Amino acid sequence: MHSNCQKRLLFAVWNKRTLAWLAVIAWMFVIFHFSSEIASVSGSRSKSITKAVRQAVPEAVKQEAGKLSFKLQEFLVRKFFHVAEFAVLTILIYAALRATGVKCRKSMLLCIALSLLYACLDEFHQLFTVGREGKITDVAIDSIGILAAAGAIRGYETLIHPRKES
Repeated sequence: MHSNCQKRLLFAVWNKRTLAWLAVIAWMFVIFHFSSEIASVSGSRSKSITKAVRQAVPEAVKQEAGKLSFKLQEFLVRKFFHVAEFAVLTILIYAALRATGVKCRKSMLLCIALSLLYACLDEFHQLFTVGREGKITDVAIDSIGILAAAGAIRGYETLIHPRKES
């Protein structure tokens, strides 16, 4: 029989793992939801966000950004969100793998591979969404977020657990 302390520890570990993977699945649903929007809805949201960003930036930035067309600004905002959503996914997958007990290096490779696979599946899914198209260039842009997150994780892990020199 397990002692009461062992049962609590087992429950806490199980909860941490479960919550970590639930966060991954929830974020995948968020990505799927945005990818499922028809082009007109997605485009309208992008325009609104671009306008909000233009309002929020300092005047000096507005003057420089004003030299760019609204279409280009909107394009950059859309692609920024590609990068950000896959950076978040990569971090969540890494955390879930580590919570499951997968070693650091293996977790890094797996989180990159799984995030890249989901980026490909996301673009494939968009082939079946009205007015949308799956683009290999978007997978490449998603990969920027994936690799940036992996680099940030690596830097964080190095700071927290520096290797001892012999």
